[in-house]
Amino acid sequence: MRVRWLFVLGMLLGACPIACGGAASEERVATPAVEAPKPKPRNASEIAQRIAGGKIDVLVYLERVRGNPIAPKLAALDALGPVLEGTGIDPQKDIDRAYVTSAGVKHAETAVVVAEHALAEQRVRAAVEVLIGRSRPPGAWLDDVGVPAARVTIKNETRVVALVEPNLLVILPEAHAREAMLFRGSGGLPEPTGPEAVVATAIDPAHTLQARHVPPIPETIQRARATLTLAPDGGADLSADAVDATPEQAQSDAATMTAEVERATTVSISIVKVRFIDPIAFRAEADHVKSDRHLTPQEIDRILGLVTAVVPR
Repeated sequence: MRVRWLFVLGMLLGACPIACGGAASEERVATPAVEAPKPKPRNASEIAQRIAGGKIDVLVYLERVRGNPIAPKLAALDALGPVLEGTGIDPQKDIDRAYVTSAGVKHAETAVVVAEHALAEQRVRAAVEVLIGRSRPPGAWLDDVGVPAARVTIKNETRVVALVEPNLLVILPEAHAREAMLFRGSGGLPEPTGPEAVVATAIDPAHTLQARHVPPIPETIQRARATLTLAPDGGADLSADAVDATPEQAQSDAATMTAEVERATTVSISIVKVRFIDPIAFRAEADHVKSDRHLTPQEIDRILGLVTAVVPR
């Protein structure tokens, strides 16, 4: 916008000597304006959701946790580790941002993973060659995808690994291989909107997050979002916000969710109740159910043990 206004101002000033009766003997040649290139949309996560039919997702800003005591613990959320194992690429050190989405925790076959990095292309290709070499049945580079991509089968899971941009690696189901092209020009994963290190969202969480050891979520909750922000003491601040059907239902569901989390994090030993973490209270705000809680390093260890079971892979 600034370039456009400078161009308009220059045109007005250049025309002034003629329009205002000034000397017309000098012929002025307008210099074409050069607009700055438009920023890329950074919508790789939206593309991944469309391909996967994604209803749950996790976005980790690994550059924010690198070197922090929580970094090794977040390895529990690592959807790239099983694929990149043995390739020389360490997700915690070499990946800046990682995103995974799927149709639900019971639909891992739909999962799409996007990794943003700053590695040289030669190193990434070498890593894919390693994957091809240890694929069973044998993997191979694909010629009809439109971007450099290979089909590999690791631990009985067949996936396509695509180098869609110099800094963007995508892992997607074989049936969607040709859709890797959709990530070209995406600009990568979204910039953070705040200090958060991890962002997780879910649509219809009562069904899409249904799994063993996960506290049941009321059917009336339509969608939910949780963020994890690192704290100076080695812990983290957890914030959750869920949209409910009505304000009245939010009041009821806040009480229900508080009780369910209490039940899930407490074990009865004889006549004594032992809590894995201190209580997490939910509150209603209009038609939202919210919770904000500081987690100690010890509590993070315990919670990530649960999260590992439900992250799409």
